[in-house]
Amino acid sequence: MIERWRDARPGWVSWLRVLAHLGRAPRVTDLDPRARRAAIFAAIYERNRWNDAESRSGSGANRRAASTVRETLPSLVTEFGVRTLLDVPCGDFHWMSELELAVERYVGGDIVPALIAENQRRHGSARRRFMVLDLTTDPLPRAELVLCRDGLPHLAHADVLAALANVRASGARWLLTTTYCGVQRSNPDIVSGDWRPLDLEKPPFSLPPPARAWPEPLDERGYEDKRLALWPADALPAPR
Repeated sequence: MIERWRDARPGWVSWLRVLAHLGRAPRVTDLDPRARRAAIFAAIYERNRWNDAESRSGSGANRRAASTVRETLPSLVTEFGVRTLLDVPCGDFHWMSELELAVERYVGGDIVPALIAENQRRHGSARRRFMVLDLTTDPLPRAELVLCRDGLPHLAHADVLAALANVRASGARWLLTTTYCGVQRSNPDIVSGDWRPLDLEKPPFSLPPPARAWPEPLDERGYEDKRLALWPADALPAPR
């Protein structure tokens, strides 16, 4: 049933939106919001729903798509004297595994337990650990820089706002995250697990202009306005 809906989806209405509203999938729709998010993203990971040849975390996590952050992050860490980095969602650690970062502690967080277990087994060390985290609800380990690349565009508005407030509440100094800066961007709401381009400077988020921003490579969807942007954490919405 799900495969039939997925194959017939119009435009960017993915099987995830159908799954979230489908009355015949009670084991997903009857879950509390956190468990529902975990189930949806676990299904994506386990079944490689984003169909990238390099990474189960999707095309944004392959080496070409991540070229900007791979070039930017090491110099940013050095320039700002970042000693602790929280990477959430860390995905399968595909492109990050090739970087040498001058940090004392790296923490990778993701909502999918199987993914975290595999990352810890393959990449964990004394200075690098992985933990199950829901960016929107779980207390975040303190870090000077929070990297949240490609995560927020997959979340509903309410979850994005909760995630931004959670980063601020964590005591972080900086947030490095994905935004799209198109003049006509309207920020439609979605079901968490789906996707749309997100302009964090427009309502309902209305962040100030970032301290810095770097163009990201053109993705397979054809968006030319994708940016990796840096905000001071005190510019993010305060927790309610």
